[in-house]
Amino acid sequence: MSRTRVALGVALSIGLALTACQQQSGTSSSTTTTTTTAASTTTSSTTTTVPAETWYVCDGTPAQCLKLAAGWTLVGKVIDEPLFGNVSAVGLPSGGIRIYGEYETNPLGPWNPRIMSYVSDNGLQFGLESGVRVSEGRRPSVVRLSDGRYRMYLEATSQTGAAFWSAISSDGLNFALEPGNRLTSTGGGNEAIGFTSPRVAALKDGGYRMYYGGQNSTLDSLLLSAISTDGLIWTREEGIRINAKSHCIDWAGSFLSGPVIDANGTVRLYWGFLKCDSQGTNDHFGIFEFTSSDGLAFTQDPTLVVEGYYIQSKFKGSGSDPRLFPTAPFGLITSAGLRLYFSLVEKPTTGAPIAEQGVYCVLNPSIK
Repeated sequence: MSRTRVALGVALSIGLALTACQQQSGTSSSTTTTTTTAASTTTSSTTTTVPAETWYVCDGTPAQCLKLAAGWTLVGKVIDEPLFGNVSAVGLPSGGIRIYGEYETNPLGPWNPRIMSYVSDNGLQFGLESGVRVSEGRRPSVVRLSDGRYRMYLEATSQTGAAFWSAISSDGLNFALEPGNRLTSTGGGNEAIGFTSPRVAALKDGGYRMYYGGQNSTLDSLLLSAISTDGLIWTREEGIRINAKSHCIDWAGSFLSGPVIDANGTVRLYWGFLKCDSQGTNDHFGIFEFTSSDGLAFTQDPTLVVEGYYIQSKFKGSGSDPRLFPTAPFGLITSAGLRLYFSLVEKPTTGAPIAEQGVYCVLNPSIK
């Protein structure tokens, strides 16, 4: 079948503004809160005051500069490969953890991703596994099935029309694409412009729910959902789970979310994006947590789980300057608590990946 690559381009808004950093004990990082002065613009009939904005700038390491919500601790960088991201983690029968992700040698395009994997026996130090798990497809989400097999959901990359694929494996290493599409874009409504980033969670009472990104004709960045009893045939659920424009006027960013269902049945969804106030100022960027009792109606915690920062050596006094952005999170509940794996990336990209980039982990031992 002749196939044409489908790609979704999503622009990140600029003008980020953050509050001051709380330094960790024993560090030598230097942090700065830079503020622009409020300005007034007068017309013949009105006077408009532009609110002052602040930017959180830091010149330390991510361990010194990343800000964490109460209850979370930084495990550190677990995969030191800046070209590997958009990860999905799965627990293994041995007690170890495997992380699947997208390896992209051309981060500025044209894209040619491959799905590769790293493995760890403790969730802290990961080693690259030989070979390629899947040679085409993007943004993997892997679920371990009740029969011990592994199913990987992917955003299609080489066919006409936006769609999600799946691949199946008996050992978690050798995958074969399954026939057909799991879900195909309608091309209209909430999927008129965007259809991307499937993330699948196994439900406590059986079946599966998929969260995925959509974008309508007015460029609202939406998180949508679909339901399945067997993981193969999916039915869209009515409504919008999250509309990111309700959290920031000019928001747009990664659609990758990390759904987790804890022991109490609470659905915890982690999403890396930008949040601002009603005036479009005092922005914060990083990973937020949303919770739901039914997996459909979500409430946002206003405190970032992980908050990023502007890079001091590259900061020139503008919200469009380079920053380190925690994004594309994926959660996994372990015996130690909830491990949240995420990519730390430079945005906007200024060239070759920088040393701070890679896959990091934070831990909340109270969530199990």
